[in-house]
Parts: sequence; C-alpha cells; structure tokens
Amino acid sequence: MGEDHNVIRQKCIDYIRARKNIFANFMQDDKNIDDYIEEMSKVGSWAKHIEIAWVSVLYNLKIDLYAVDNTLKNISKILDIH
Repeated sequence: MGEDHNVIRQKCIDYIRARKNIFANFMQDDKNIDDYIEEMSKVGSWAKHIEIAWVSVLYNLKIDLYAVDNTLKNISKILDIH
C-alpha cells in the first residue's frame, strides 16, 4: 500500500460520508452517523468494523479478525462485501 494512515483514514471517512444512509444501519448504541463520522475523522480514534471492511474493499485485501474467544472472523464475509 505505502499510503500514509491519514490518507487511508480520509478515504474511509469520505466513503462512509458519501454512503451515510447505508452505514447508518451499522451504528451501535443509537449513535448518530454524523457524530460517528466526526469522531472517526479525529487522529487517534480507533478503526471499527466499518472502516476495516472498507479498507479490505479499497485495497482488495482479505482481512481476518479474531474474536475475544480466539475464533477467526473474516470481515468480508461477515459484512457480505466480497
């Protein structure tokens, strides 16, 4: 990849912002999508499943996540994006 993490973050935020109506369905704890986008725009905020999924699409990567119980979770299959 070779891109600065801030560039990747901004690409993710731009993508989510352009598709707010879709990503709003993934919000937890009744969080507002606009508040979420603002929070994720800040340096130091941690990526969540939405950003991880988009990076896997953007860079055509298979990203595996491990749950607390140490089971393997493929983010692409969980979110049905590949």
